[in-house]
Order: sequence, then C-alpha cells, then structure tokens
Amino acid sequence: MAAAKRATTRTQPGRVLAGHGNQKRAAGQAAAGPLVVKQGDRVAVVGDSITEQKLYSRYIELYLTACQPQLDLHVMQFGWSGEWARGFAARLDNDLLPYKPNVVTPCSG
Repeated sequence: MAAAKRATTRTQPGRVLAGHGNQKRAAGQAAAGPLVVKQGDRVAVVGDSITEQKLYSRYIELYLTACQPQLDLHVMQFGWSGEWARGFAARLDNDLLPYKPNVVTPCSG
C-alpha cells in the first residue's frame, strides 16, 4: 500500500519542518524523513491555542535542542487561540515574517 502524500505549504525561502512523500515502511513503524533543520535555523511553530499556551511547542523545542544541540536552533512560538490557517495567512506578513524564520511548522488541534 502506498503511503499518502501530505500537503504542505512552503513559504519562500523557508522550509517546512515535517518531511513528506511516499516513504515505504512496515506496519506500525514511523517513517524517518530527512532532517530539514540546519545549523542556526530560526524555527517558527505557528498555530492555535495549543501553540499559544506554549507547552506543546516547548516540547518541540526541547526535542529539537536535546536531539541536535550542535545545530544551535532558535525556536519561536506564534499561537493565537481559535486560529485558522486562513487567519494566520492574513497575519503572516505582520506577525511572522519580521522574525525571519527559516523553518515554519504548523501546530494545531
């Protein structure tokens, strides 16, 4: 059975944190995609109230910095309770891009 492709939105010139594609794997085994974060990247976690409360997004930050400390990543949270993708898209230029993230990952429930 072919794995389904996930749709991702890419901002220019940034990257999306999660890998995607037709990765083959055994049942129940998580696919490991290529590492997309690079040395000194500025990672933005964007989303709704899950991101706004800065708990889950801190887990992402802790995981990245503990597993890859040599990368010296800077992780930022951009959450707004009740946020929808189209709402954040309207605020993108004003609320996210001034911070110049290299990698953006959505986080919503």
